Amino acid sequence: MFTHAFRPVIVLALLAGPAALLAQVKVTVVSAGVDLAPYYRETTWTQLRGPGRLTPPLVNLTFVLESGFRPPPHTAADPSLPARLRLVGLHAADLQEIADAVYDALVAELTARHLEILPYDPLAVNPGFQELARQAGRTSREQGVPGSYQTIASVSGARRTMTLVGRRCPWVESFMSTNFLAATRVTRELEATLPVVSFLIDFVAYAPSRSTAYDWTEYLPAGRTTDAPRLRARPMICLTAATAAFLTPDARTAALTLTVPLGFEQPFIAGLRSTRGRDRAERAGGSYEVSVDPAAYKQAVLGALKAQVVAIARKVAGASP
Repeated sequence: MFTHAFRPVIVLALLAGPAALLAQVKVTVVSAGVDLAPYYRETTWTQLRGPGRLTPPLVNLTFVLESGFRPPPHTAADPSLPARLRLVGLHAADLQEIADAVYDALVAELTARHLEILPYDPLAVNPGFQELARQAGRTSREQGVPGSYQTIASVSGARRTMTLVGRRCPWVESFMSTNFLAATRVTRELEATLPVVSFLIDFVAYAPSRSTAYDWTEYLPAGRTTDAPRLRARPMICLTAATAAFLTPDARTAALTLTVPLGFEQPFIAGLRSTRGRDRAERAGGSYEVSVDPAAYKQAVLGALKAQVVAIARKVAGASP
């Protein structure tokens, strides 16, 4: 149920004329259970030697709830490229269940490979961890795209997100910069390696070509219809960005980074309907609500992340003596 950060392949589709789309992310569609090794890059992985003792992992999942491309000013909108796609039918509690399940799955995989996971209590009372908690960003509420994902969001269409953390451990967006000293204190005093695993999970992939558009009726449950036209977007659980970073007791770091955004075609859409845009740009480009069944969405996300969890645990265990 997990994976690592990213260095996405970006396709700049500079379209001349009235329908000027700025850029899009190229998503590689893979099936669940595929070998993920070719899609990840190691960074100073040789520094992670003998991490048999780990703190409880800090697992952060950022879900895209709204996506779309606003049409350029003073030009006609590309009618097949939606200005707004809004995910509806999910609540923070539904996403928290997913984050908790991913956390539990990762801990189970690490434990099964004979890696020691410290109990949470010694971590929670550690002064360094308490400092991390004070620096933690807000979670469980809708917001704009977090700063660490701004670059990819500017070309992926992501606009609104919600971040959840597994078992509600404090969210550490990046211990490699502002939180580095506090995180180093945690690892040194507990004599354990600190894992921070983060994912950016999208619900739609855009077609890179103006000539490609999808009829969403084929993705809906039997008998369901939609009033939406063919769109240059299709529903897909996309792992747009992911990273698994580790800080060792001697302040060395190692990371696994997703190099190409991955898409998984799993059913989770319950409906699609046109809505009135909130402003002129959305009305010109088209505004739509994408409804989902929470149980189906949870199953789809966990199915996409299952191989990621296994890959992380296997890689960490391979670095142990």
